[in-house]
Amino acid sequence: MKQILIITNLIIIYCQQIKIGEKCQCAQLLIQNDCQKIPQCYWDNQLLQCKTSIDVYSQKYLLENINEIKENKAFSFFCNQMTQEQCRKETSCIFFKEQCSHFTGCTAYLRETHEDCQRLSSLCISDSEMCVNIDNCTTYKNSYSCYFDKQGKFCNWNKEKRLCENVQQCDQLPLKLKSHQECQNQLDKCTTKKGGGCIELTYQCNDLKEEESCYINSGKNKDCFWNDNQCLERTCDNASITLRSDEECKQFLQECTTKKGGGCVQRSNCQDAQVQEACVVNQYGEGCFWDGVKCMNILCENAPSSYTTYEQCQSIHKICITNGNGCISNYGCEFATTEQYCYKDGEDNECIWRNNHCTRKQCQHAGDNYFGYEQCQQFMFQCTGNNDKSGCVEKSCQNAPIQFSTNQECESYLPNNQCITKKGGGCRKNVICVYIDTEEACKIDTLGSTCFWNYQENKCQKITTCSSILNQKDCIKDNNNQLCDWIQSNKCVQKTCDTAPLQLLTEKQCQEYFNDVNGTICTSKLNGGCKMKSSCQNQQTQESCNMDIKGNQCFWNDTLKQCKLKECNDIHSNSFQECYSFNNNCTIGLNGYCVQLRMCNQINSKYECIFGQDGPCLWIDNYTSNGGKCFQYNSCQSMKWKTDRECKLISNYCTTNGYECVPITRCQETNINGGCVTGIEGMCIQSVTALGILEQPKCQIFLHCSQAFYLTHLECQKANPQCTTNGITGCRSLTSCDYYIEEACHFNNVGIERNERNQVISTGNCVWDGQYNICRNEDCKDMKFNTKDECQNALQSCTSDGQKCISKMMCADYHNKDLCNYALGMEGSCIWKQQHCQQKTCSDIISQCEEVDNCISDGIKCIPKRNCSEYKNQVSCNSIGLDGLCYWDSTINQCHLMNGCSSANYDQIACQQANDRCYWQPQNQNQPSQCKEHTCSSYENQSGECSHYLTWDWQSYNICRFVSFQCMNFDVKSLTEHTCLLYSLELYKWNPISSACTECDTGETNQDANRSPIPQGQGIAEILISKILSAIVIIIQMIV
Repeated sequence: MKQILIITNLIIIYCQQIKIGEKCQCAQLLIQNDCQKIPQCYWDNQLLQCKTSIDVYSQKYLLENINEIKENKAFSFFCNQMTQEQCRKETSCIFFKEQCSHFTGCTAYLRETHEDCQRLSSLCISDSEMCVNIDNCTTYKNSYSCYFDKQGKFCNWNKEKRLCENVQQCDQLPLKLKSHQECQNQLDKCTTKKGGGCIELTYQCNDLKEEESCYINSGKNKDCFWNDNQCLERTCDNASITLRSDEECKQFLQECTTKKGGGCVQRSNCQDAQVQEACVVNQYGEGCFWDGVKCMNILCENAPSSYTTYEQCQSIHKICITNGNGCISNYGCEFATTEQYCYKDGEDNECIWRNNHCTRKQCQHAGDNYFGYEQCQQFMFQCTGNNDKSGCVEKSCQNAPIQFSTNQECESYLPNNQCITKKGGGCRKNVICVYIDTEEACKIDTLGSTCFWNYQENKCQKITTCSSILNQKDCIKDNNNQLCDWIQSNKCVQKTCDTAPLQLLTEKQCQEYFNDVNGTICTSKLNGGCKMKSSCQNQQTQESCNMDIKGNQCFWNDTLKQCKLKECNDIHSNSFQECYSFNNNCTIGLNGYCVQLRMCNQINSKYECIFGQDGPCLWIDNYTSNGGKCFQYNSCQSMKWKTDRECKLISNYCTTNGYECVPITRCQETNINGGCVTGIEGMCIQSVTALGILEQPKCQIFLHCSQAFYLTHLECQKANPQCTTNGITGCRSLTSCDYYIEEACHFNNVGIERNERNQVISTGNCVWDGQYNICRNEDCKDMKFNTKDECQNALQSCTSDGQKCISKMMCADYHNKDLCNYALGMEGSCIWKQQHCQQKTCSDIISQCEEVDNCISDGIKCIPKRNCSEYKNQVSCNSIGLDGLCYWDSTINQCHLMNGCSSANYDQIACQQANDRCYWQPQNQNQPSQCKEHTCSSYENQSGECSHYLTWDWQSYNICRFVSFQCMNFDVKSLTEHTCLLYSLELYKWNPISSACTECDTGETNQDANRSPIPQGQGIAEILISKILSAIVIIIQMIV
């Protein structure tokens, strides 16, 4: 079982490492997604294979596709995270080659249709050859680009003037407009027509002959509609006869109602309605009713004589009652002429028939048959018994039953009359607090003030503040309606968060206790009770540490045991969107945490260079000798750089206009202020039309240097950096120095050359030798330096005599003592000994051992570098041996070759020399100090990035990435189609057959695959610019 576990662990470790080998070659990549990520590869859409771009080096290809080169000079993480549609709409991004990247400018892209340019960016349309910026109509230069302007209005090409203009006439609008509203949005005098496009509105609706155009007239004061194959003005008389109800006609036109036989008519008097369906309201909005034969205004007197019941008249209006022969307005009981109709008046008061006429019902009408409170209540609610007499009287506070003993009973007896109970029972009229004489009545006085019973003085008093209340049961609210609370010290106080009892332990309990309408929110406090919620820092318990009074998130710091405002750097995330969603002042940071937004130029890390306080950011690699730099960026014009070389750091699609970077365009349209270097057709060249002519140069497509007519090197260089002069007919291609005339003798076509140790072996500069009248390569005697270091750095074969550069010789060839001790020989440092110059050895060095290669110090003197086992003390041991890193074993005082991190458990210096694979763990309470192999976490702590690191034997990488906010090893087999190539350092590829991330050095190529890979969109070859420029030079030389 143990053996199985060991084998399993070894398998897991192996899966978390990737063997160092040859990076994936173009021919080994099986899917287009991988192919497009390697600059020197391109996807062949016909063969569905990835190929090396050198396979297609030809003059035609280079000239047509030079600007399809994509160098990884600059990168926009801001754009890279977007979908195609998001990218297209974001003004600082462009969707190009199936990915979202930073926008340079529309003119940099060759696209023949508006739709293709719009797929790149919503800012672009086409001029039939390339994309151009959407602008005002008058800026467009040909009929195809004369499409629409930046306000969304279409343009018109004037064939006579050959100019683009704003659309003035409806028939100039495109056929793609299919609706009335689309035409109106362009010109308010237009409507749509059959088949698309627009026509002019007419003054009369019936002059519009197509249904698609039938909306409004030209004056916009008449609505039109289509009926019976003609366009009609929308009037009631023109409505279709299929409309048969008031509602249908009203929907057709608000002022219409239906008419007899169908159709609509103008709404007028009720009497004009011909059918019951139209009998709803008149033109003034007053109600109508149908009496069975005709339509009448809603008046009681208009009711037919057949309306003989109260209910029938009420159906007309609630003010109507019957008089036995129709209806009359019921303005009072006396209007009812017979007992049968004597029920209620128009204000809903009860009526009674007495002495042969109808009168308003009153208590005295009850008569002697009614006796006491109960019977009189039955007669009419407002009545009560007349003491001990028969008959009824109207209720009042004073005649309430004596058995009433509460304010509630008195209020029920006579609502809204402010009756309160009195001493001995019954009710009395409410008065102010000080005149209320019973505790039971001491609640609310006649002015609405709250009262309480003062037991000490045995009287009713008005509540002013909570503190004025002296008994618990009245401790509810003060006179200003503020809540009161009876606290543990037996007194009434104004209720606040702070008055809560200590038994309340949670925020929920505190908010249930008190949460007033003015926005005060209570939260729990340490040791129980409540306090007012304010800032995160003032929250005292972990339970209440959720958000502050303004709704900002809080979090509990376990180390400090306190609540803090949750800020950007408290959020664990590796996603810009997650950080920005939490707070739009946050962005992604290193080590899996968000950070506060800064200005783009204050960001020092490539992976944080996404979005700044000043907008989208762009990272430019190798901007300085120290590395890349972050810039605020929207387009090429964001950079105020004056040279093409600088602007090309952004993208090959940028150049300069002499003041700022601009997107490239056609060579013939490119400026000559530094921008005539590359155009969308390829390289450019600028020149006058003939030798010696005084005219403004023009930029054109570069074919060969002889296109430029200049006799000086500087002029030819300005024409194109690949050119110099031939001194007779104009410019020629750069070549080797010995082919140049004196005027052209400046530099060759190769430039600086270096050896494997990165030393300069040729400066690329040329020098005119006046003695022999020839141009030759720059030599040591041409250098303008003084010291040997300066001379050697400029050209490896040079040293110095202390005053000027000279060519190196063998030490034995230096015959001057001072020159020997100062200059460098071909074999290294020299020394004057025994009256002649010889190579300096380690034993000749007094202080700086590194003066001679392979010399080290043993702490006393310089000694030759040896194998580790030959070193005799720790100083020399820590200087690294010929056989590798050494470590000093202090237990036996011997030096050994380091064969793993644990070898240096007793040698911190040796451990730190191997910090690409090992780290030093200081001593702690549980274990001694030791040298340990890196983990993903320890390497992240050292390097600041969750990246890959080497195994001890340098044969494999341990691969790391953030998982659940921690830098951890992961299985390369878990990588997906989109992450395989990137996270495996281009050592693995995605295999669509096995749907797995597989090694590239297996010998398999895309020609060997069992089936054709699946393409993932259209792409153009991505070619290394250095190879292309070299190939261009070769081709041009062949032409010239």
